[in-house]
Amino acid sequence: MALFIRYIRVENFRGIDHFEAVMNNNLLSVVGQNDVGKSSVLRAICVFLEKEKMTLEDFPNDDLFKVCEIELHFESNKGISSGSEDLVKLKQTYEAHNGKIIAKQFIYKLISIPTEEELDDYKTLKAIAKTLSIEFPSRKPTNAS
Repeated sequence: MALFIRYIRVENFRGIDHFEAVMNNNLLSVVGQNDVGKSSVLRAICVFLEKEKMTLEDFPNDDLFKVCEIELHFESNKGISSGSEDLVKLKQTYEAHNGKIIAKQFIYKLISIPTEEELDDYKTLKAIAKTLSIEFPSRKPTNAS
């Protein structure tokens, strides 16, 4: 299963007040003059993916009262049925308290809405139930008369 970043939003991170980008065709290009925040966007992504650690210097203009937010949306090419795609939205916030950084994570998952034909298929119903953590019989029950 492959995951693709589809959306990036950065708030109150280093010199960035607000940055938002939508990725099309698996490509994102950030272009701009020197000192406008291109490297800060890359650093925010690295912090989000835990490749780098969030520091107090990452707060905007050393303003430790602001909340930093980084949000990424990932799209999977493996959905419930063939051809469908899932979107997972992840957001992390960072707050400074007494010289320490408190991180909070939020996860939002949007699943594909099955068609009527897919709902007629028991295998699809089981897959949907599994994504919702619902126990489902392994075999389709027969109608009792």
